[in-house]
Amino acid sequence: MQSSYQLFFSVTVSHSYFENNLCKGIQFVPTSETKGLMQRYQLLMSTLEGKFELYGNTTQSVVDYLNYISDVSDVDALEFEIQTIDPNFYAFTDFPMDWIGKLLFSSDALISTEDTEGNDFYMEPSFSSSENVASRIVVTIRFEDLIKAVQDVIAVSYEITFKARQTQWQYYIINNGAKRFNELSIATMSDIKFNGPVQVTLPNNQEAQLFTSDRILSLQEIPEYKFKLVDKAENTSTNNPNPVQGKVIFNGLPNPNPSQMGVIEIDGKKQITSPMYIYV
Repeated sequence: MQSSYQLFFSVTVSHSYFENNLCKGIQFVPTSETKGLMQRYQLLMSTLEGKFELYGNTTQSVVDYLNYISDVSDVDALEFEIQTIDPNFYAFTDFPMDWIGKLLFSSDALISTEDTEGNDFYMEPSFSSSENVASRIVVTIRFEDLIKAVQDVIAVSYEITFKARQTQWQYYIINNGAKRFNELSIATMSDIKFNGPVQVTLPNNQEAQLFTSDRILSLQEIPEYKFKLVDKAENTSTNNPNPVQGKVIFNGLPNPNPSQMGVIEIDGKKQITSPMYIYV
């Protein structure tokens, strides 16, 4: 028998942490009920990086076949879990601090925007607190919503967008060699500045000079920011907010590791930090 698969819909996940916003390190898994429905009615998933498409093997129109499944199955929606492969996903993604529960996306909760193209439906996230965290991200496509969407457009594309977490960057400069410096500073060609240095004592009783970013910065898979640690010459002008004069002590300071974060309190509010330790 010749198969005739037609595209029902697609779900695409973008993430500003990754280059080109292509979300990596995730997989789409249908719930047990949806998996049984897919087997019964010959629905096929095709998965790509950060995306999956659902096809149906039918010679009927997509609308007619969806109505048929909805009527005879007594099921009102398809559900899929987004499972993360990268253990740092919840660290570098902008989720609420200390949140435990489920993140829900549903076809009946869409973001209305004038920039949305006709075929694209942007799903609005909903956080649900729960002690059961077996399924942390769930996507629900309701037959009623899908049938209406299919009637209006040629190919239904649901879009999910994640943002990278923003943290305050902290560089701890540890002078293990007891070297003599005139005045350490962090140089950059951007408008980002670093406050400090401030002399601090680390938990292991080591002394360090702390530089702190003047704003929160986004975590990124591929670094956008390039900083260097320099020792300013004695005659360097102090009016230059981003000095590049002087001796380069550390060229190419590291970007944060998402697995290493801290929390500080500023004006009664908690702020996530990215501590980095530089030995010179």
